[in-house]
Formats: sequence, structure tokens, C-alpha cells
Amino acid sequence: MHPLTRCLCLLGSCVALSACTQFSKLQIHDKAYLDDQKIEESYQKTAALQAKGENGEDIVVNKETLRLLHDVRQRLEKTSGQTFEYAIVDSDSHSHLLMSHDNKEYVTFSMQFLDKFGSDPDIIAAVVAHDLAHIADKDTGDAIENREIGFFVARQVISAALSVVGTPIAGYAASAAMSGAEQAEISLEEDKVNPVGMQWLLDSGYTPCGYIKIKQYDDDNTGLGSPLKFMGSHPGISGRAQLAQDHVAANPKIVCPAPPAKPSEPPSADTAAAATPSAASAQQ
Repeated sequence: MHPLTRCLCLLGSCVALSACTQFSKLQIHDKAYLDDQKIEESYQKTAALQAKGENGEDIVVNKETLRLLHDVRQRLEKTSGQTFEYAIVDSDSHSHLLMSHDNKEYVTFSMQFLDKFGSDPDIIAAVVAHDLAHIADKDTGDAIENREIGFFVARQVISAALSVVGTPIAGYAASAAMSGAEQAEISLEEDKVNPVGMQWLLDSGYTPCGYIKIKQYDDDNTGLGSPLKFMGSHPGISGRAQLAQDHVAANPKIVCPAPPAKPSEPPSADTAAAATPSAASAQQ
């Protein structure tokens, strides 16, 4: 095959794949865009909210979590002047994200995230405040997805072209450079919106402890086998946690709860042997 023809074929494949990169990357099994009227009805009745996912999965938000989502939205919409909806996804690999749907922005939580933190106002408010800052900066769900697709296509095209006309190593190097450029752009956006979300959080009467908690859970669950490995999936948590720690340090009245104690590990064989006196020493 002629090198130019090969490049064109690869380009076509990249464009076709780009349409599903967001879906595949986040491993979303199902999603439900929550209806405002049903949220309000369930809230007034102090009842759980039941929704049907697009793929038919039953998605349930318990009454405690629903009340918290409702109250957080009321306070932060008033403070920020931004509006949004809620969505829930069944996903193995992330905590929260923004999604655009029918010209609306949805602050989206995974069921896994809400199962773990759906009763913690610090964490829920921290997430919503941060995502509202993205919305205010026009960094919407569509904008984020288009950025990911653009960098994905650029990586594949440049890497394929250099692999054809140059060397495979050149292609790998170019792909790595594009990945670095993507991370740099994401970091700039996160650094831009982090202080905005933090200020809205404080102005709405919440503490910044949620960011610190999320970072703690992320640090404690970075292993591939961890059930909470999804915690660090939204970029920039280190920056948000540092902002929160700086604010807490400057305001002694704010006391963030200590992280839960880690389960104790059984002693190793060597440790157990060292701790157990030998028969000879026992006789002495």
C-alpha cells in the first residue's frame, strides 16, 4: 500500500474511533438524566428517586442523597448564578464529570461515588462547586469531549504519519508530545477554575474539607486493585486540595475531620517471629 494511502486509511479510522472515545474511556455502562420534576416530587415526599437508564438499568438515588443533591444545587446555583441538571452513570472508572445533553449541562455522579459519599455534604458540595466553575468558563461537557477527541485524533494522525514516512520511534515520540500538550491544557483549565469553585463553595456556607477528603481517599486508593481507584479520575484534585488546605490553615475555626483509619495489616512472618520469644529466651 502506498504510504499516502495508508495515512489516509489511518486518518479515517481515527475519525471513526473518535466518536466513541469518551464513552469507551469512562466505561459508562448506563446513564440517566434526572428529571427536575421527579427530583422535586421525591424531595417533597422524602422518598428515594427511581430512574431508568438509557440502556434499561434501574438507577436509584436514596432519599438522604437526594435531599443533599437538592439542597446543594439550590445554594450553589444562587451563589454562582449558574444553572445545571443532575445525571447519574453506572461506571467502573470515575467519580464525577460534566455531560452536555439537549443544550443543558449535567453535573454527573457515578453510582459508585454516591454509594460511598452520597451522605457527605462537604464532598458533594465540593464537586458541584467545581463543576459549576467549569460551566461558567464555557468548559462544558461538549467542550471537554471535543478537546479529548481533538487530541486523540491529532495523536493518532501524527503518530501514524511519522511512523510511515519516518520511524516508529518518531511516531511514539510525537504521540507522547501530544499527550503532554493535552495534559498541559487540562492543567491550565483546572488551575483557572479551581479558585472560582472554591470561592463559590465558601460563599454558599460550605467548608473546603471535601477537596481534602477526596485527595485523601485518592492517595489511599491508587492501586489498581483498589475499589476506590476511580477517586482520582477528575483531573486537578491535588491543586484543589492544596487550595483547601491553605484556606483551612488561614482559618483555625475550620476543622476538617480526620481521615478514617486504615485497616491494620496482619504482621509479616518475620515480624511475628521477631515478636515471639524463642524457647531458649523464654527459659532464661
